[in-house]
Amino acid sequence: MPSPQERLLGRIALASGMITQEQLDQCLALQEDGKSARPLGDLLLEKGYITREQQDRLLAMQKRHLAEAAAPVPRMEGRDEPVFGRMLLRRGLVSADQLNECLRQQERDLERGRHRNLGQVMVEKGYLTREQVKAVLAEQQKIIVICNGCGARFNATSGAKLPKCPACGGVLAAPPWSVSLPVVDTIEPNGETTGLIGKVLGGFKLLEFAGRSAKGTLYKAQHPTLDRPMAAKIIPVTPENRELLVRYVQAAKALATLSHPNVLRVHAAGMDARFCYVVTDFIHGRPLSVFLDRGGGGVPPQEALGYARSAARGMAAAHARKILHRDLTPDNVLLSVGREVFVKDFCFARRFEMESDGGGRRILHGTPAYLAPELWHGAQPDVRSDLYALGVTLYALLAGRKPFDSMKVSDLMRQHLSTPPAPLRVGDPLTEALASIVEKLLAKDPRDRYASADDLIQDLGRAERGEAPRALTEPGGAESRPADRAAVPASGNFACANCGTHQKIGARRCVRCHVEICRDCQRQVASVNGLCAECLSTSSVSALRAVPPPPSPKRLPSPSPERGRGAAARRAEATRRLRQRRLRGS
Repeated sequence: MPSPQERLLGRIALASGMITQEQLDQCLALQEDGKSARPLGDLLLEKGYITREQQDRLLAMQKRHLAEAAAPVPRMEGRDEPVFGRMLLRRGLVSADQLNECLRQQERDLERGRHRNLGQVMVEKGYLTREQVKAVLAEQQKIIVICNGCGARFNATSGAKLPKCPACGGVLAAPPWSVSLPVVDTIEPNGETTGLIGKVLGGFKLLEFAGRSAKGTLYKAQHPTLDRPMAAKIIPVTPENRELLVRYVQAAKALATLSHPNVLRVHAAGMDARFCYVVTDFIHGRPLSVFLDRGGGGVPPQEALGYARSAARGMAAAHARKILHRDLTPDNVLLSVGREVFVKDFCFARRFEMESDGGGRRILHGTPAYLAPELWHGAQPDVRSDLYALGVTLYALLAGRKPFDSMKVSDLMRQHLSTPPAPLRVGDPLTEALASIVEKLLAKDPRDRYASADDLIQDLGRAERGEAPRALTEPGGAESRPADRAAVPASGNFACANCGTHQKIGARRCVRCHVEICRDCQRQVASVNGLCAECLSTSSVSALRAVPPPPSPKRLPSPSPERGRGAAARRAEATRRLRQRRLRGS
């Protein structure tokens, strides 16, 4: 059972924006069920929810809060004086020695029959200005409240009835400790948020609170000249996310010159000591993540194809500007009420930490369930890692669930590196074509994926037209792919040498005897180096290793005189076996 100290640590992590409520509940449930006796901080670190530096900060904050709760409060005249003194100390406006000096002066004045507030004494001694005293007094009328649902933090009027959270409708409550926290806005008793409303950022005036996500708070904003609403995302700047936000703002500014129907248009971006802001078009819609984990499978294949092609077009436009997404997930693909698709939040890849093989810690960036295999080894992201994330997204749209899923980051890493995803259900030619495209996108080796988003777009177009995509007719794809087989030409008749089927999509030739095998028989054979079942059964392991790379399917080199006779004999034997199978079948 989690101790009060453990729950305090969890509340601090939640209020500081380091974790979500769902992540905290998962770790607390492990402790409550007795499945883990490890401290909460260690569990959060093990799952990659926080970094080592964040854990150290949390423990230091927890220790400070516990010490403050146990420390005696200095006796001061006036009910608000202890709060005033503590606020000054926490904000670093005065030192403890200066505070005690002023408290002693206040006591001496009382003995002489003269009462002065603590703020007056500090102004007279030159420790504070009148403006600083007014600011702290105004702040005393506010308390910090936290939503128990989404973790959003707001300033609220002390003693007033608290409304529901404007972001998710959750319950707002004051935390059981006194601490200065970065808040996203000020909420009034009627539920409105007004802290930033009316302010101008980058020439755009913030009009009203519009929602909140894990990446920031959203406001409706007014364009200085255009008569249409804009969306302003405001993200508090912390030491942990400063580097990430600098890259995010740089990418947003680069995208501000890009006008593409599948990229969320950026109008302004900037950053100061407190906030990062990005102003975009205001789109009424929802992310593609609404189609995941809802039961009953994914979306229809034609619909999934359209979403993937639109997202690929947006990615291709950004890649042409040398801008990578770095964290493409269904949450970052927005579907408008008019069924338009917009890719958003380029270069906003959150960092997470996990143990390395040597026992140390490694810092990675992105969402673990969508992270390409090479990125787990520290490789630099490129176009192909973006396409891998798009492949995970397309798989999730078709299946209604992610291909790799686990609560432990280490398990996710192993799945991405070595585990093939569960095969998609194939019930029609379009789904089969999309399944082959997903296989190619999710190839463990980036060299086996599409070289560009434009190549993917062309293959999706072939699938939509009922043509065989390149993923079916060229090498590359999942681990069971016939990597060394030559593709069967598109023209001419075809009959599988193993089962006799005329289904030509995905058929390939054996690199030894050149018989043509359909895709289903290739999977049953689990071929090695592109051999058919007959050649595989008669070859030794050493011979398999010596098989040369296959020739190009378009230009087959002429065999040497020594090898030509053997190849011709093998082709004749394969033809004889095929005829025998057909005779037995008739």
